Amino acid sequence: QEDILTAAVSDTVESVRLEAVKAVWRLRLPQACQILQQVLAQDSSTQVRYEAAKALGEIADRQCVPALVRALDQDSEMVQVAAAEALGNVGDMRALEPLQRYLDSDNWDLLQAVENALEQLAPPAPPAPQSWGE
Repeated sequence: QEDILTAAVSDTVESVRLEAVKAVWRLRLPQACQILQQVLAQDSSTQVRYEAAKALGEIADRQCVPALVRALDQDSEMVQVAAAEALGNVGDMRALEPLQRYLDSDNWDLLQAVENALEQLAPPAPPAPQSWGE
C-alpha cells in the first residue's frame, strides 16, 4: 500500500498525485511526513503542493517544520498560506522568525494566516493576579 502511494505521488497525472497526497495523509502512513515534504518541495502543481502543505499541518509532526518554512518562500501564495497555517498547527517555535518575515505582506490571506499562526505559537498569557480582599 505504501509503495503504491509513494509511486502515485510521482505520477505524471496531476489528479493521481493529488489523490495520492490525500491518501498518504488519511492513512497516516509511517513515512507520510517524508513523502509529503518531498511533494511540497518538488511537485510542479500548485494544487498538489497546497494539499501537501495542508496535510503536513494536519499531521503536525515537528520534523516537517523545515520543509514548511521553505514553502513560505514558494512563488504560490496559495502554498504560502497553507504553509503558514500548517506551521501554526505544528506549534514549533522554530517557525516564529520565518513567519514574522511575512508580517508586512501585501497579500491579505497570507498576512491573516501568518498572524493566526503567530497567535498559535504565542505562549498563553498568565492568569491575572487576584487580590485577597475581593
